[in-house]
Amino acid sequence: MSPVLFNFHRFRPRCLLPLCFSLIAHSVWAGPAPPAVQLPPMESWGVAEPVFHGHAQIYEFNRTAPATVVLIHGINGAAVRDFGPQIAALAQRYHVLTFDLPGFGASGRENGLYSPENYVRFIHFITQQRTQRPFYLVGHSMGGAIALAYAATYPREVERLVVIDAAGVLHRVAMSRYMAREWAATTTGTAADGWVGRLAGKLVEDLGKLPFDAQRLLESDKGRRELGSATSVAGMALLEQDFGPLLPQIRTPTLLLWGRDDPIAPLRTGVALRALIAGSRLEVIDQAGHMPMWEQPEALNHALTTFLAAAQPLAAPRSLPSVAEGGGRIGLCDHEQGKRFTGAWERIELRHCTGAVIRDASVGQLSAYESRLTIEGSVLRSATTTLHLTGSELVATDVAIVGQVAVETARSSLDLAAVRLVGTEAAVKVLSESSLTFSVSTLESPQHHGPLHTFMNLPQGSGL
Repeated sequence: MSPVLFNFHRFRPRCLLPLCFSLIAHSVWAGPAPPAVQLPPMESWGVAEPVFHGHAQIYEFNRTAPATVVLIHGINGAAVRDFGPQIAALAQRYHVLTFDLPGFGASGRENGLYSPENYVRFIHFITQQRTQRPFYLVGHSMGGAIALAYAATYPREVERLVVIDAAGVLHRVAMSRYMAREWAATTTGTAADGWVGRLAGKLVEDLGKLPFDAQRLLESDKGRRELGSATSVAGMALLEQDFGPLLPQIRTPTLLLWGRDDPIAPLRTGVALRALIAGSRLEVIDQAGHMPMWEQPEALNHALTTFLAAAQPLAAPRSLPSVAEGGGRIGLCDHEQGKRFTGAWERIELRHCTGAVIRDASVGQLSAYESRLTIEGSVLRSATTTLHLTGSELVATDVAIVGQVAVETARSSLDLAAVRLVGTEAAVKVLSESSLTFSVSTLESPQHHGPLHTFMNLPQGSGL
């Protein structure tokens, strides 16, 4: 086993879970070199900004163009470097406004609370000075998450929204577990879902059980100094942000662009966002990771410029498949790997299955015993207990589960994103200790009603 894995677990009180966002991200992705791009003439100057009370560096291209595109870079980024190929393409037609976020690039480092909320306030200050509204808004990685928050906070100011490989959004346990697995796979040369990757993910999940007041640390000058860098503060603040209340407020036509092989911001984040943002569209860029702006600039620029120039709004939001009446099909996976299910099923049973995938399906009842499975874009509905898990690992995204008891779990781990659980008796019934990670999800039962964005380790006999 890698000695880094031992250190990661041994020093977990210091490597607090949200901080692991920046630490693991740096070890997973060294990053490709930025491409050499001939930029158009640029105007650049510094401004004293009132949010972090420091210096911010601003960049503008083609300032006389009638329409403005605002670009927001990601964590540890720099505006002109990160968006070079996009600036060269966009400035032919648009006024391009971008900046180094406070804490990064040529902007000041004031030991500020570099949170999405404060960055929204900063961007609002800059755009008030330099743009006419509404404008087009584009964000990458952490900048994509900030762009989501901005569009939700100031919906009338954003004409169209483009989000590229947004970091965060998922709960910090889900996000960090994913990156830990990718890091382990990169470090050891094994598969992310192999035993080394699963062990790394389990260690991260253990961190979620520790009592920890991140907000108190972030809001303290001393606490932020102890974190040591703007990258660590911004990464922690990003993973502490609950986007659940914000996403339904976005009414702007939205394009979600994702590198298919992103080791930092999982593609399932884009799937969850597509489910929660009305009228949004997800486009996946092949042969790209976390920096599709550099890795596949032509493909990304084509998707970006086509979307910004489109005359019509996006189509109606994608809907989950309806539950077929009397489908009659029974699905079985017994000691198999990678089995897939789509379409209508009366019942599906998994026994000692690994890598099972249920996608774009309607299912009456589903049971999994000592199995690992993924469910995406599906509806599970029955009049009794709909989903039963024993000794299993479930990752579900853009799923509705409805029943008298929606989920019954024993010795299992559930990672749920953009999932709706509805139980007339109980949404979750715990037969034996299980862990549940909820990301921008909702739950409806006699015990609980409303959004959930949290990690829970539930004991036997408990429920929701």
